[in-house]
Amino acid sequence: MEKSYFIDVTTRTPLNIVFRKLLKDYDFKFVCGSNLLKGNMNGIFRQWDINVLSAKTLKGSILVGAGWWQYNDNPNLYSKLFYNTVLNKEFYHSVKDEYTKEMLKSIGINNVINTGCSTMWNFTPEFCESIRKLSLIKWFVLLLMEWIKRSMIKKY
Repeated sequence: MEKSYFIDVTTRTPLNIVFRKLLKDYDFKFVCGSNLLKGNMNGIFRQWDINVLSAKTLKGSILVGAGWWQYNDNPNLYSKLFYNTVLNKEFYHSVKDEYTKEMLKSIGINNVINTGCSTMWNFTPEFCESIRKLSLIKWFVLLLMEWIKRSMIKKY
C-alpha cells in the first residue's frame, strides 16, 4: 500500500476520456452509495452515470452499501450484461438490503452480502482503534460517505 493513491469520482459524473484513463489501471474500484442500481441501466435517468463506453473502464468494481433504485424493474438484458461486465467476480459486494441482493443474484451475481446501509455501520473512534490494534491485519480500507463533515474524519 506504500505506492497507493485514491481518486474520488462522484457516481453522477459522466466518465469522460480523462476519467476513463485515470481509472482503467486501478487495482480496486469501490462504488459507494445507495440506490445506484436499477433494472434499466440503458434508461434516461441513472443514479450511477455509466454506460457501455465506461463499462470496460469500471470492470472489477466492488459495491459498498449499494441499493436498488426505487425498488423498480427487474434487470433487463442490457442491465444484466452491464452488471456482469462491471462488477467484480472475486470479491464480495456489500448491498444495503435483501431486495438488492436478490436482484443481483437473479442475474448470476452471487458474491453479494447484505450488510445494510453504511450509514448504519457503527464506526466509532473506539471501534476504529480496535481494528488498528489487531496485529494480523496489515492494512484495511475504510470508506466514508461524502456527506460526513471533513472535521469528523480522523487519520488512524
